[in-house]
This record gives sequence, C-alpha cells and structure tokens, in this order.
Amino acid sequence: MKSNKIQLLKIRDFGEVISTLFSFVRQNFKPLFKSALLIAGPFFLLGGLILGFIYDDMYNLDMLNNMDDPDAMLSNLEDPSRWIYYGTGYFFMIVFILLGTALVTAVTYTYMKMYRESENGLAGIEVKDVWDSTKKNLGNVIVTMLVMFIGFFLLALICIVPGIGIAAAISEGAGVFIFVMLMFVLLFFIIYLAVPLWQVFIVRLEEKIGVIAAFKRCFELTKGKWWVTLLLVIVVNMIVSMISYGAQMPMFIWQMIEMFNEFNDGGIIMAIFGALGTVVSSLCYVIYYIAGGIVYYSNRERLEGTGLKSRIDTIGTNTNYIPDSEGSF
Repeated sequence: MKSNKIQLLKIRDFGEVISTLFSFVRQNFKPLFKSALLIAGPFFLLGGLILGFIYDDMYNLDMLNNMDDPDAMLSNLEDPSRWIYYGTGYFFMIVFILLGTALVTAVTYTYMKMYRESENGLAGIEVKDVWDSTKKNLGNVIVTMLVMFIGFFLLALICIVPGIGIAAAISEGAGVFIFVMLMFVLLFFIIYLAVPLWQVFIVRLEEKIGVIAAFKRCFELTKGKWWVTLLLVIVVNMIVSMISYGAQMPMFIWQMIEMFNEFNDGGIIMAIFGALGTVVSSLCYVIYYIAGGIVYYSNRERLEGTGLKSRIDTIGTNTNYIPDSEGSF
C-alpha cells in the first residue's frame, strides 16, 4: 500500500512550493486547523470580541449619535475616561492577539515537525499530542519574537532619530528629502532581513539552536535564493490577505448598516462579527507559516541532502516508499 505522506525534506522550485503548500493544507486541514483553533483560537476570540466592542463604540456612540453636533463629538473625544476605555481595550486586545500569534506559530511548526517524523503523515497526530509538544516550543517562539521586535525597533530608531535631527537642523526642503530617504533605507533593511527570517521559528524548533545562531542559519539557508524567497513571501501574503479581508468583511458591512440606518445594537453583533473575523483571519496565517516551513525544508535539503540520504536508506526496506523527483528551489 502506498503512502500519501508529503515528503517535506525535498528540493522544490517556486511552483512546487506553492503546489505543495496547497497539497499540505488540503491533506492536513482538519487535524492542523483543529489544533490551531482549539489551542490558539480562544485568544484570538477574546481579542476579536474586544475589537468589535471598541469599533462599535467609536463608530456608533461617537460618530452616529453626534453626527449633527460636532461639539458633542469633540467633547466625547476629549473625555479622559473614553481614552482610558479605548487604551485598556486595545492593550488587552494586543496581548491576546500576540499570545494567539505565538501559539499558532508554535502549533503550525510543531505539527509540521511531527508530520515529518511520522511514518504515514496523519496517523497518530492528535490535538493533545500537538499541545504537549507546543508547550515545549512556545518559550522559544516568544523569545524569538521579542528579540526580533527589539532588533527591528532599534533599527527604526537608528534611521528615524538621526532623520528627525537632520531635518530640524537644515532647510525644510532638504531636511524632508533626507528624512524620506532614511525611511526608504529603513524599509529596505526591514525587507532584506524579513525575507530570510521567515524561516527563523522552524529553524529554532527543528535544529534546537539559539536565537542568534538561528538568525545566521536563516541567511545561510537563503543564500542565493533571496529573490525567489521574496517572491514567495509576496504571493503567499497576497493569498492569506485576500482570505483574511474576506473574513473581516461582515464586520465592516454591519458597521456601515448601523451608520446609514442610524441604529445601534449595543455592540453585540459587531463584537460577534469582530471575534469570528479575527479568529478566521488570524488562523489563515497558518498557511503563511506552512509556506515558510516548506521553504526551510527545501533549503535545508538543498544544502545537506538529509532527506535524500534517508530515502536512499529506505529503498528495499520500506514498501511504502515512493520516489520523489527534485526541483530547483
């Protein structure tokens, strides 16, 4: 009997990465997305509920009820209690969504590793097993996120602070020009770093190395493949964004209905749409992480040939073996 397991450790070109992405999602949709939903979903649900209530309050209580009275609108915006309400809400929303993002990242790459190491792919992968392994990897994901945030924040400071100083010290036109150029430099470095770091989480999980070593490893894996990896990042992001925007549409449509028909339901329906839209759109990023994992396995195989050596060793001993052709990613 032939196995339908997808061989992850295999060299792939651009088209094969995309086709393998869809094949992996289709084959693993139920167990993978069920794990992501049950483990990370509650945090996205809470963040989405808060977002829905805040949107409803901002667009209905402030704008709709006082549309003919600009002074009343301004008074509401100047009310300190309103800003405390918004600030607290946004703070907890961000915390919940960041925790959900860390969890869904850990779940996706934990699942891919379990899938790669299993004999038949789907057999034996249960939510409980994914959660048990995810707990061990979650700390690495959070630490990596924090280090990346600090690094990009410092990079932004290096470009923005001198830009503001130069703009203030010289003529207005030249200062603005220099500041804009520094923003382009910042954007260039962010894109340059973000492309190889697409693989950093699965590098840490698979290779059990530190954060700095993982950063170096990502650039080693991407050497000579930066442009095709950038193209993959763009294409996969477009796919995920279209699905994500579609999931958020009901909330915005309901918001327009409320505004143009001048009624308010107290935020209940908006909160429900916001919660469901946030959960669905956030879980869509499982697709983005899977693509990053496929790119990592392709690059790793290109450099080390681990998967090919393993498949050669199984010839004659494994009746489920299916020969794989190799691409050129």
